[in-house]
Formats: sequence, C-alpha cells, structure tokens
Amino acid sequence: MPVSAFLAGGYYESTYSLLAAVTWLSLAAVAALGLGRLPSGAFWTLAAFGAWSAASALWGPAGPALRTVPLVALYAGALLAAEWVDGEALLHALLWGIVVVAAAGLVGKAVGITSGSRLSWPVTYANGLGLLAVTGVVLAVGLRSRLWPGAAAVCAACAFLTYSRSALLVGLACVLLLVVPRRAALAIAVPLVVVGLVVAKPLAARFAAPAPDSRDARRLVQLSGQGRAPLWRAAVREGRAHPLVGGGAGSWSRAYIAQTGSLSGPANAHSLPLETFAELGLVGLALLAAFLALALRGQERVVVAVIAAFALASLVDWTWQLPAATLPAVLAAGSGRALPRLGAGVGVALGVAALALGLATAAHGVGAALVETGKRPALASRLLPYDARPWVAASPARACRIDPGEPMLLRLTHPPQGCRIRP
Repeated sequence: MPVSAFLAGGYYESTYSLLAAVTWLSLAAVAALGLGRLPSGAFWTLAAFGAWSAASALWGPAGPALRTVPLVALYAGALLAAEWVDGEALLHALLWGIVVVAAAGLVGKAVGITSGSRLSWPVTYANGLGLLAVTGVVLAVGLRSRLWPGAAAVCAACAFLTYSRSALLVGLACVLLLVVPRRAALAIAVPLVVVGLVVAKPLAARFAAPAPDSRDARRLVQLSGQGRAPLWRAAVREGRAHPLVGGGAGSWSRAYIAQTGSLSGPANAHSLPLETFAELGLVGLALLAAFLALALRGQERVVVAVIAAFALASLVDWTWQLPAATLPAVLAAGSGRALPRLGAGVGVALGVAALALGLATAAHGVGAALVETGKRPALASRLLPYDARPWVAASPARACRIDPGEPMLLRLTHPPQGCRIRP
C-alpha cells in the first residue's frame, strides 16, 4: 500500500496494472508451492465483479472496459494475499504503513515540498489522502498497539490538513463506532437519522448549489458539493438508459460528454455506486454490494470500521480509482479469516490462473506506460489491440476505426469533428 501512495496514489493505469502484475505473479509462486488457502466468498464476488467488467466490453466500448480490469485484478489479488497471511500482523503492518505516508505528507508540508493550502502529497489527491489518514486513525484506536496515541495523532494531523470534509466526517463516525458501546451508538444514531430526514431537502439544495472550493479550512463549513450533483445526475441517466447491464465499464465519462457536450469533465462520477450503476447496471451493483457484505461478515469491529470508512467515502468520491485509498479496506477485509489450505491440484490450477493474469496485466501495464509517455505507438497498439489511444496522435483515422468515441480523439479534433475526419 505505501508503494502505491508514493506513486500518485496508484491512480495511473500503468501503475495499477503493474502492481496487479507483481501481486498475481507472487500469488502464482505461492500457490504453486501449495502454501496458499482456499479463497473466500468475498474474493469470488470481487473476481466476478472484475469478470463482469471485462464482459462489458461486448456491449460497451472495449478499450475503457478492459482498462478497468487490471484495477479490479489488483484489488482481488490484494484480498487473496491478505487471506493467506497472519491477519493481526497484517493490520499492524497496515497501520504503520499509513503512518509512514501520513508522516511523509506532514514533513513535505513543513519543508515546502508541496504547494497549496490543502495537503495532498504523496497521494496527490487531498480527499484520497484524507481517507487514508483517517483509516490510520481508525486502526490506531481499534488495535491499541504500542505507541498507538502517537500513530493516531500523526494520522489525525494529516487528515485535518487535507481539509477533506468527507474523510473527517467518515473518520469521526467510524472512531465513534469503535469506542461507543453498541447500545449507546444506536441511541445516538436514531435521532441523528431523524434529524437528517427532516433537513434532507434543504441540505440537498445547498449541496447541489454551485460554489467555489476555497481550498483552505473555510471549506470545512461549506455545504456545497463542488459540482458533484451534475455528475451524479449524468450517472443516473446513463444507468436508467441501460438498467440491467449498464453502458460498459469505464464508459461514464463518454456518457457525460454526450449529455453535456463538455470535453473537460472529470473521468469519474465521484460516487462508486452511481458510477457502477451507470457502467455495469444492476448486475454490477449487486456484485459490488455482495462483495462488501461478504467482506464485512464475521469481522472484528476494527475491520468493520475500516471497511465502513471506505464504503461511506466512496459514496461521494472516486476513491475506488485510487488504490492507496482503497487497498487498506481490501487488505483489512482479507485479514483474520480461517480458511482451509489449498490442495495440491487446486494449488496448481490457481497458480496457473494467477500466472496468466499476472502476465496479462503486465502486458497491459507496459502498453499503458507507452501510451502515457507517447512512445512507440506501434508496440503499444500490439499490447493494447482493443485500444484506440496509441493511434490518436499518429493516425486519427485508424483510431476512429478502433474506437470513434475515444475522448482523447475528440479533444484532438476540437472543435469536435469526431470521426467524420477523413483519412
């Protein structure tokens, strides 16, 4: 996890693809030796979610759909790896890994490595760093390991300086989940829900109202969603147009362009469930919900709090696309499970499958790196034959034949001529 944090949060396609390759090739070696354990139900539902994402290339744009698969593969591999190691040791290692990232962010802020009033480095996205830091607070409070007050203080300071409202609210709620007895928590929660229902309409209006992002501590008392409401409406419209299967994984940004005519919109809908509904329909949403439900089943309170923090934050942000923010919840979900060991035959089969997936994600990662750097488009096109991006600058006509809706192609030919340009 710390590795992804220092690589722009693991956001770039080449980064998460190569991390997935390393994960699955390592799992292949362990499985071949018969040292692993049978995967849990949570793993299989996450794997099914990845398979459904890949299958959506059949009815949606193939390039974007297959770009999302290595990210899900990374999470599934991390979950499986977590199920094969000692759970308590993993949680403690996860805590101190987060402390390292949070401390690096604070030091960077103090010595002027980063600019701007909101702390975002090394993850490079303030809300993502905020979620990672509050996850550290939750782990410190829940585990009560040695030096936990210091660990909690470092992570809390980092979280506050991100000025991330969602992260701070989620962190507070999950810490209360840990320290308040269950009956007392219920007594607090019920009146809060009632008050929330009473003020929901005016709060929703304030949230949807446009407002500038102050980028400093003043934003902590602002109620505006900073433009999220139109993104969510676009996701709902796309989901309603294809309610069962969605428009295809990775297709939300295209739907947004089609609905608004804007080529400068964000890449994601800033809500995991709404984006899943838009791209993968009710089937994808059911698989995602099943994964979260199975990940929570039978877990300790600290693990439940970590997963809940991620799930709540992902309702209003694009944390799923940021491995540094998502991997802590995935790793925590795999900890503490008593699973039977792999048999010899199953171990070999799983090892072969892991090897194939590792090689496939490695090839995708190399191709994505070439696309991101603009180098060797011919090799990139061989590694990513389903993707128009290697040809966008070198041969727009060929890119049109592969994928006429590629946003990079639309931006290149702006004012939009799209694929009406002639070879």
